[in-house]
Amino acid sequence: MQAKFIILAFLAAVATAAEPAVEPEIFARACTSGCKCVRGLAQGVYCGNCVVGAGTYAVSSGRVKTNAYECNPSGGCCSYGRASDCGTSRARCREGSPVV
Repeated sequence: MQAKFIILAFLAAVATAAEPAVEPEIFARACTSGCKCVRGLAQGVYCGNCVVGAGTYAVSSGRVKTNAYECNPSGGCCSYGRASDCGTSRARCREGSPVV
């Protein structure tokens, strides 16, 4: 009787180990307006605490330091909401340096 349980446990372990690793799902975020970026920036994602020169933030209006924004060269902007790296010294800044 005990041999059956050992064999079943072994088969279950082998079946579990043979399953492929499941990648986490990535969901698209909606972009919301209500912000403005400095004109002339390279297209890209900027955290709210990114500066692009002389204390000027990349996001010039509607800025939250812990949010991620998509900026375009004409000053267009959309917010993707809170991002774990924004507001820290590891913030995403397409150009310039983060301000902590």
